[in-house]
Amino acid sequence: MSETILAAIAGLVTTFGGAFAGWFFTRKKNNAEAEISELDGVEKAIKIWRETAENLLAEVNKHQEDKRNLSDEISKLNDTITTLYAEVNKLKQINNRILCALRNITPENAKQVVDELTQHIEGHE
Repeated sequence: MSETILAAIAGLVTTFGGAFAGWFFTRKKNNAEAEISELDGVEKAIKIWRETAENLLAEVNKHQEDKRNLSDEISKLNDTITTLYAEVNKLKQINNRILCALRNITPENAKQVVDELTQHIEGHE
C-alpha cells in the first residue's frame, strides 16, 4: 500500500513539476505574444483615428467652401437690396410728386400738370 501511495505522490509531483516547467518556459513567449497583440490593437486604433481625422478634415473643408459660397451670395443679395431700396425711394418721390400735383389739379391746368409730371417721370428713368 505504501508503494501505491508513493507512486501516486510521485505521479502528482511529476505532473505538477511538468506543469510548472511548461508554464515557466512558455510565460515569456505568452507575454511577448500579448505585447504583440496589444501593439496590433494600438495600430488599429491609430488607423481608425487617422481615418476619422481625415474624414473630419474633408468635412471642414467642404463647410468652409459652402461658407465662402454663401458669403458671396449674401454679398450679391445685399447689392440687390441696395439697388431695390434706391428704386423704391425714387418711386416714392415720383408718387409724392404725383399726389401733390393731383391735389392742385384743376380742369384749366390739367394738361399742363400732366405734361410736367410726364417730363419729371421720364427724367427719373
